Amino acid sequence: MTPGALATALSETQTAAATQSAATQTAAAAQTFAATTPTTVAVGVAVTPGTPTPTRAGNGTPTPTPTPTNAGGAPFGVAGDFPLLNIGGLAEFNLTWWVEHVSTPTQAFNGGLAKILPNLLLAILLALLFGFFATLQGNTMEQHEDEISGWLAPVTRPFAAIVTAGAAVSANLSARGLSWLVEGLKLLAVLFALGVVFSFLDPSFSFTNPSWLLMVVAVMLSVGLVGMIDDVAVVAYSRRHGGGGGIGLNGGNFVIALGSMIISRLIGLAPGIIFGSAGSAQGELRGNPGTHSLLGLGAVALVALLAWLGSTFIPPIPGADLWFATLALLIFAVGIQTLFFELIPLAGNRGNDIIKQHKWLWLAGFVGATFLFIQTQLNPEGSFVGAFNQPNMWLLIVVTSSFCVISGGLWLYFWNRDRRAKG
Repeated sequence: MTPGALATALSETQTAAATQSAATQTAAAAQTFAATTPTTVAVGVAVTPGTPTPTRAGNGTPTPTPTPTNAGGAPFGVAGDFPLLNIGGLAEFNLTWWVEHVSTPTQAFNGGLAKILPNLLLAILLALLFGFFATLQGNTMEQHEDEISGWLAPVTRPFAAIVTAGAAVSANLSARGLSWLVEGLKLLAVLFALGVVFSFLDPSFSFTNPSWLLMVVAVMLSVGLVGMIDDVAVVAYSRRHGGGGGIGLNGGNFVIALGSMIISRLIGLAPGIIFGSAGSAQGELRGNPGTHSLLGLGAVALVALLAWLGSTFIPPIPGADLWFATLALLIFAVGIQTLFFELIPLAGNRGNDIIKQHKWLWLAGFVGATFLFIQTQLNPEGSFVGAFNQPNMWLLIVVTSSFCVISGGLWLYFWNRDRRAKG
């Protein structure tokens, strides 16, 4: 071996020895660190944009990652780039509008006669006014029905065309055996639309509130139950006496519901107008119209009063109890408003059929429904003079005045015209 080759071999041997020594020291240091440092295992860590990344503190202990919390319910949306829809459970229900503005039986009669008597006298006065002017209107309509119908034709003709088209579509679907499916879907759609519209009577209602869907469901159930129970009673009576009939949808009531909600919010009515039906009895109904109206409104009154009595035993504690209390008071509120508006003896209303055949029964029913409406929703404090400073009572004045002025005006117009014709 030459001296140069020998020098090269010695140099490589020293380098290898140094490398092996460094590796040994590194391994020893790693074992020492592993023995003295806690082992951190990351399992399924998902980093969400905007979420802090875990960092190691100076003492070697991992800093815990803050866990985002939800205000309630499960959000629906995309990365929070637009307002989310929150859906919460019964335990999170927190909307108190209806339990605050519809009195339970205990609250309604808590003040004794001093609180009850003014509203009762007001209800009797309204019943006498409506009864008197309804008689004038009825006599006028009987004598001049064709002429008055001609006046209203431009308004009623488009609605009649819509009804005719809807009947044709229903008949076509019935022939194909699909009517039950389509009618069911239409019913759900109409009820959902009414539920959303009437939910906005509550100024605090919002789709960002986790309780929004439960509120809509409560309104759907109350409007659906009250709006259909009278028609179910009428159809059952008709079929029992050999007739036919069924329940058809009133999709056009959505416009009425929307208008009443907007007026309620603009004027500041509390709890607001929640009158509207998703369906009506249609077809070959057998029996007296007066009997049909008595059965229908009797069913509504029964359901409303049972729900009202039930509300006494449900404490309005936030959560499931509050939702059930809201549902019970909603059923009562919808029912009592339905009774009040339906008992107004206008042509096409059930009250018009009843007053023609059972005047005293109509009077008792109207006084009862009007008194409960005023006592539980319009003027729960029972103040006679101060009541007329409230938007709720101004609504009652407008409804009553409009009915009296229109009915009296029609009678006066035809009486004066007939008198001149004879002279």
